[in-house]
Amino acid sequence: MKKLLSIMFALLLIAQILPAYAEEVTEAAFEEKGIVNEEPVQPGETPVPTNEPNPSFAPNPQPELNGPDEEGYWHCGYSSRERCTEDEIRAMFSGENIQTVYPLFSEMPSAVFAPWILGAVNVENEQKALNHVNAIRRLEGIDELTLSDAEIENAQYAAWICAHNHSIDHAPSCDLEIPEEFCTNGFGGCQTGNLYMGQASISGQIASYMSDRQSNNLANVGHRQHILDPRLSSVGFGQVGDFKSMSVRDKSNPVQESYDFISWPVSDNMPVIPEMFAYNSPWSITFRPGTIKMPSVNDSLTVVISREGEIVAELVYGVSPSMPEDAANYTSTGEYIRIGQSYARGITIVFRPHLTSNSALCGEYTVEIGNLRNGTTNEHFTVKYKVNFLDLAEPDEPGAEEPITPALIGDIDGNGFVVVSDALLAMRFAMGICGLDEAQQTVCDVNGDGRGDITDAVLILRFAMGTIGGL
Repeated sequence: MKKLLSIMFALLLIAQILPAYAEEVTEAAFEEKGIVNEEPVQPGETPVPTNEPNPSFAPNPQPELNGPDEEGYWHCGYSSRERCTEDEIRAMFSGENIQTVYPLFSEMPSAVFAPWILGAVNVENEQKALNHVNAIRRLEGIDELTLSDAEIENAQYAAWICAHNHSIDHAPSCDLEIPEEFCTNGFGGCQTGNLYMGQASISGQIASYMSDRQSNNLANVGHRQHILDPRLSSVGFGQVGDFKSMSVRDKSNPVQESYDFISWPVSDNMPVIPEMFAYNSPWSITFRPGTIKMPSVNDSLTVVISREGEIVAELVYGVSPSMPEDAANYTSTGEYIRIGQSYARGITIVFRPHLTSNSALCGEYTVEIGNLRNGTTNEHFTVKYKVNFLDLAEPDEPGAEEPITPALIGDIDGNGFVVVSDALLAMRFAMGICGLDEAQQTVCDVNGDGRGDITDAVLILRFAMGTIGGL
């Protein structure tokens, strides 16, 4: 046992000092094997602190609506922005633009054992994550964001304290063994950030935030709303092991352009990326503050979703004094509708039709929301918009050779044997020093828990040393 521990310690040291094994391996994009925590701010609670007041988001500015186009369809985002073409969308969401590179860190963090080191994400990966967010905001038709050192540090502290506690929590606990700055800054980062735990990359975490389909996030889609908040100005991203964070506290953008609503999926062209929006993800639309009013007692708001002329879902939301707010959110088939109000972001309608698979996300959908009440005139009106789902998958080239993939569990380098070097690769991958392609990640997961981590590295090492009989 002592010999095994000594070798594992040596492997840890080697994994940190050897050059990254990243030149010829790629990461499977947007693996959805993680957990996204509840959003940092719930409607009705204290908003995420902003760096400065934002007069354009007064409690009830009552702005005028831009209204529909000549064909009667409304559009998300700023009215002055051009819609993204299919070619532009392909370029924005290409692996070259948003996929994580290795090594992940410019300074390796240490959150499990002293000495405690905050660590730092490679600046190129910060930019990749920013590219991902900006691709989404450009798709929406709102201002792009910038990176700032303050927000990057805020996010890194949040990821660090989560990794130290081995859990994600917007009000994390602190123990006496860590310095006060890690405790204080970690708490502040968790209070003002989106949090994620899982194998998705620092850029890939963005897709999970946008999906927001976990049951504890369904009602408010808060992670999504923070990313799509027009007030958001600068951001930063942090990572320690499987724990990631995005700082979303800087809401200093003055929002000088006019818009009617922010929607997800977006009106017009929407790429089909299941990790970012799947068949069971909630749809949402957030109206500019003051443009609509909350439904009155016994008022019924309707959402009708159709595809190529055929009705897919017809949802009705009613508010009654005798009925709890959430009592009628679900239908018998699992459809969902809810409406809520946030002081800063406006009224949000969250709805979900009953779709059975991602194959349903194709072609053109029409969303028609009726019985809305104008925030200025109090008159009822209807908003109708289109969502055109685009399949970004590239067709296979004729004559293309199939890649050679390892098939033996534990044989990460694909040489036909499970040896100590495979354990070293597993260790480096678990520490975020190198990447593995999809096939390599599959054979790295020797215990079958859906992830390649330190436990798998130890099992591979023990098998390679002959201390266990099989994997």
